[in-house]
Amino acid sequence: MITRIVMLLLIAMLAAPVSTLTRPGDAGQPVGSSVAVAAKKHKQRKNDKPPTTTTVTRTVRQPLTQTFTSTVPLTIPKGAPAVTTGAADPYPATIEVSGFANGRITDVNLILEDFTHPSPQEVDILLTRSSGRQAMVMSDAGGSFATDIDLTLDDEAAASLPNSTLVSGTYRPTFIRTTASDDFVAPAPAHNGSVKLRTFDGADPNGTWQLWVMDNGDLLTGDIASWALEITAEVDAGQVTEQVPVKDKPGKKKHKGKDRR
Repeated sequence: MITRIVMLLLIAMLAAPVSTLTRPGDAGQPVGSSVAVAAKKHKQRKNDKPPTTTTVTRTVRQPLTQTFTSTVPLTIPKGAPAVTTGAADPYPATIEVSGFANGRITDVNLILEDFTHPSPQEVDILLTRSSGRQAMVMSDAGGSFATDIDLTLDDEAAASLPNSTLVSGTYRPTFIRTTASDDFVAPAPAHNGSVKLRTFDGADPNGTWQLWVMDNGDLLTGDIASWALEITAEVDAGQVTEQVPVKDKPGKKKHKGKDRR
């Protein structure tokens, strides 16, 4: 009887499940599972792609055209009609230009309104900036009998000022000949030979512009009712933010063709 009981106990012990011993902190985790997780994380980091674009802010430039007018009349010359030769009044006539943000001139036109003179060829006109740039836009041109005419002096005009009867229209700046009588009295600068208005291109349009007018005759007088500057310049028009492609870092080149071994 005792022998049968012992045999039954041995059979029960052999049929019982075997428990796996684990170290404190392992929480029953299978061996090798932590290595697999680390390898998976490493693989994910390796496959992350670098950004292909980046955000940049840039300044937008655009052309701006504005016209600035002086309504102060010019008497040619000062003291007319008693005086018939010399500098006009005012001398110089001036216009203050502003409003061009970081401006760079691309075109300038000079407008003379209601110009009257029995002998326009006696009138010399010099346009200057305090920066030293200048243009002798009109000298010894126009023939005779100009009465209340409007002139636009533009480098892109089809024709030069004529050496004959002058009528309203658009003409290229014209310096017909150089004589001692073409000199401008102080404080005007000495003429440096520039005639075209494009001599002002690239300069900052903001600031004071001066118009020097001389009557080099000795008999007749005239006047200009008003004058204006039409200026076109490239200016800052604001800022924009946009996405642009990321450039490859220097030194990193992609190899093409077969792999070298």
